[in-house]
Amino acid sequence: MKKLFLIVVIMLFAFNELNLKAQEQTKNQVVFYSVFVNVVPDNFNYPLVGFINVARGDYKGLELSFVNTTIGDFKGFQLGFINTTLKEQKGVQIGFINSVLGDFKGVQTGFINSSLKQTKGLQFGFMNTALKGIKGYQIGFINYAENVEFGIPIGFLSIVRDGGYRALELSFNELFPFNLTFKTGVPKFYTLFKATYNSKIDAFGVGFGAGTMIPLTQKFWFNPELEFISAIYREKVLGGIETKNFTATSFAANFRYNLTQRLQIGIAPAVSLTENTCEPFYSFIQTDISNRKLVFGLRASLTWNFTTLQ
Repeated sequence: MKKLFLIVVIMLFAFNELNLKAQEQTKNQVVFYSVFVNVVPDNFNYPLVGFINVARGDYKGLELSFVNTTIGDFKGFQLGFINTTLKEQKGVQIGFINSVLGDFKGVQTGFINSSLKQTKGLQFGFMNTALKGIKGYQIGFINYAENVEFGIPIGFLSIVRDGGYRALELSFNELFPFNLTFKTGVPKFYTLFKATYNSKIDAFGVGFGAGTMIPLTQKFWFNPELEFISAIYREKVLGGIETKNFTATSFAANFRYNLTQRLQIGIAPAVSLTENTCEPFYSFIQTDISNRKLVFGLRASLTWNFTTLQ
């Protein structure tokens, strides 16, 4: 207990000395600098460590707190639960909610990251937003950007308003003759969401995957896609009909041709690894692997692009 008391006294003394030096530096400017709450003026030269930090102007250095707020420009490192910079930021924000109202250059890591003006760097979190576009990368569950000058948004759902890629596709493949797919992201990397039906075995399924569009000429594209499908189907068994579930992982090497700027046709050799209990709609070759099937087929598609491919 004596050692703990001594440590607390030393810490309070150190903060008091730092506070006195800060007040001497800022002279007539109001400074509140304590262990819990720090409110400092423009261009304050000491690190802000506490429960709540507020820099009333520009600040350069370290803000370490539950809530960090800089009213002016910030350059340095913000670590806290909620980090906010009202003007320009160059540095790192790590927290649950990170927000920059001006231009941002650096790294944002948190559950929710948002930049209201131009973003340069990396946003890594559950939800990332760059309202005036990004030069860099977004990695998260949901990504939104006005545009992407260079770099790639990578996530479950990525929306790029200007220059992004969004498409709706009807297709036929070796597993399901009826497929409706929505794609979103950028041509370099997009995710896809699929609804499928196989009338042969009365199977309904949903799928998720990713792909990339690689231009070969002005009208021809190479478009590899990887997808995972989960479906339910009905099978006759002794005493009635049983509902079963099966999964499949597929890779398709699509080759696409632009009929117009927005309409494409495509054809693709494909291979799927499925559960052995479910028969594909058709196949060129089937190979049993343990309790699974390796199925080779050919796919055809018609795709409407909501955005112009560049």
